[in-house]
Amino acid sequence: MCIRDSFKTLYYPDSPYEFSVLPAEILGHVYEQFLGKVITLTAAHRAKIEEKPQVKKAGGVYYTPAYIVDYIVENTVGKLLASRTVKHFKTRPPRMDPPLTVCDPACGSGSFLLGAYQHLLDWHLNYYTKNNPDQWLKTKNPPITQTTTPRHLDRRDAEQSGASRSGETCSNSIAKGDSDSIPKAQSYKLTVAERKRILLDHIYGVDIDPQAVEVTKLSLLLKVLEGEKSQTLFATQRALPDLANNIKCGNSLIAPDFYQNQQMLMFDEEQTLKINAFDWKTEFPQIFNTKNPGFDTVIGNPPYGAALTPDEVSYVSAHYDLFASLRDVYVAFIQQAHTLLTSQGRFGYIIPSAWLGGPRYLPLRKYFLTHTIASIIQLPFDVFSDAYIDTLIITTCKLPPTPEHTVLAYDYPKRERIISINPQTLSTSHLEQSQWCTVDDCKFVLNPAMLQLVSCLFKHKSSKFSDVIEIKRGVLFAKDMLTPDKTSDISHPYFQGDIYRYQTNFIAPSWVEYGPKMREYPKEFKWFEGPRLLLRRLVNRRQRLMASFTPETVITNKNLYTVLSIPPIRHECVLGILNSKLISRLYLAMVSQSTKDDFPQVTIRDIRNLPFPTFNLSNPTDKSRHDKMVSLVQTMLDLNKVLQTAKTPDEKTALQRQITATDNQIDQLVYELYDLTEEEIKIVEAATR
Repeated sequence: MCIRDSFKTLYYPDSPYEFSVLPAEILGHVYEQFLGKVITLTAAHRAKIEEKPQVKKAGGVYYTPAYIVDYIVENTVGKLLASRTVKHFKTRPPRMDPPLTVCDPACGSGSFLLGAYQHLLDWHLNYYTKNNPDQWLKTKNPPITQTTTPRHLDRRDAEQSGASRSGETCSNSIAKGDSDSIPKAQSYKLTVAERKRILLDHIYGVDIDPQAVEVTKLSLLLKVLEGEKSQTLFATQRALPDLANNIKCGNSLIAPDFYQNQQMLMFDEEQTLKINAFDWKTEFPQIFNTKNPGFDTVIGNPPYGAALTPDEVSYVSAHYDLFASLRDVYVAFIQQAHTLLTSQGRFGYIIPSAWLGGPRYLPLRKYFLTHTIASIIQLPFDVFSDAYIDTLIITTCKLPPTPEHTVLAYDYPKRERIISINPQTLSTSHLEQSQWCTVDDCKFVLNPAMLQLVSCLFKHKSSKFSDVIEIKRGVLFAKDMLTPDKTSDISHPYFQGDIYRYQTNFIAPSWVEYGPKMREYPKEFKWFEGPRLLLRRLVNRRQRLMASFTPETVITNKNLYTVLSIPPIRHECVLGILNSKLISRLYLAMVSQSTKDDFPQVTIRDIRNLPFPTFNLSNPTDKSRHDKMVSLVQTMLDLNKVLQTAKTPDEKTALQRQITATDNQIDQLVYELYDLTEEEIKIVEAATR
């Protein structure tokens, strides 16, 4: 077969595929997995395709769904375009002055840059057709041309035509039902020269992978020519622009000062290329040598959990304090993104959501609170179909927030399937950003009613659980340390069974020796003997904390916490409050906001930081409330013990009714101890139905 015949098979009708109707974004889907692979040569001289080490550690390469790209673009680029205009010149091409610049510092196959470019194309076409199109046609370099056939809405137009915009979150793209813009848009289209100008003036990207850079360039260049069928196009002008100054290969996080105080001879050519130090100011002088240096928007999906060498870890830790605290590369990208912005620039990323309430993520929460947070959209767990990771979209403005600023927030149900994000059709909330500063550890509670309640409780409660309890996790040890029988005087029963609210279910115990190895973890035996509370590490399906009481000597496992009350507060008082509706709702509102797990985990730090009622037992009112709680909890423990041995259905039903009634009395007493109003009680009750 000759070359000519081979090429013919790539085109209709010889090819089974009609490539001319495929959007440029399809390339991203095709190449995303390719970008995560590398070909190596084995000792037997055979080619082997493997995942790149950094990709393997991060769990793979995943293509960002179009609806996420569209939302981020509309709420960053779209917001800024609302106040932009294009200058008209008679003898030279029109120009937005200054151009709205968009950057993705980890652009991969370019999905975010393609989304931003499409948005800019739509905005410019809409601008020209709404603002005296005849004027634009008469210039020496007309940005638009009249079409001979109607321009129908394509897939992306349809998605952008109201599928994910409202007066609050979008701006200037062609909108569905806009009777002024749609007919006119059908009569004009942007010239290739104008599409090239828009690309070169507005779109920038960096990636450490040279293959990714080339795929991004190719995708953008195909977008320039999308829809063009003119046979004379290449004869009249250079059809494709040079993107060398726009899309570059380099390490977004590591600058040339990486090599200071290090011997260059230590790095061979391969290592130097892998590090690929990148100087933003030198590489993009047109962006940083201005009165207001930086990009107007930084958008993207940064790498999560990417592998770094020890030298890279040392450098990134020294230059990005968020990474030094949290040791995940995506937080360094967040910090870098904000330093790349202009003074009023906008940021939009999709990132893991654990930082919303995770105990160790306080530095990141504090960092975001120094910026104006525009929106937080918590996504279902299966956004990336092959990767189980909880993610969210966050958009910010670099400026610090005003005291009254509100954040648009929404939390998708865990298993909901989504194809677009349209705040107009979602029950979004507007939360005061300043309230997160009043919550313990600045945890980002996204439910507005619960945020109000949590904020109020932490404002007015000076005491915490840490003031009245000691808490420690059970023991993790090898199973071969267990024996079926007691073997010595230092052998003790090992807890097997489970803990529920006011129930301790033991099964036939194994035995374990409390010897030197065991003492390395809990040095004091007090955690395994005497009256104490046992708290389960996992929250149950009904979203409740589960704790019970035991006086038994038993070694507890790593799935349980031992809780000791500090006198004069009694164990029963702490148990009643721990098992209450209020504490479960407070805990879950602050902590599990960050995860879609069926069984959120309880952590010692979070339990210790929960607010606790202030008891002055020399005060008759406080003493009476404390003793009433002790009595009610003792009743609950007794009733649950009897329930476990009840034999007839009628007996079980009667006991369960008494348990429910007593449980309700405990909840009402807890509301009283925390001084909740009727409205606040309704919030808690509604959240636990």
